[in-house]
Amino acid sequence: MFYVGQKVVCVDASNRGEAFPWLGTPPVEGVVYTIAGFNGSDPYHGELILRLVEIQNPTRRAGRMLEGYLASRFRPVTETGQRRSARSS
Repeated sequence: MFYVGQKVVCVDASNRGEAFPWLGTPPVEGVVYTIAGFNGSDPYHGELILRLVEIQNPTRRAGRMLEGYLASRFRPVTETGQRRSARSS
């Protein structure tokens, strides 16, 4: 279960960036982020969408795409210093 303020690490940054430039800044695999909030669920997969403190993309909806990142692309950080932070990369 995810919660606002939780530290999470990106474990899957595939299919972002070059493939979908209109979605804004992609997360980086292995980097720790902080959950800023949630943006409902993905209409195609029914999966929770995370908004991240460290990535500030413009708010927009392209068709039915929602701002944020699929929760399955992240795991909770379990150890201090487990991965590099987005602010230090």
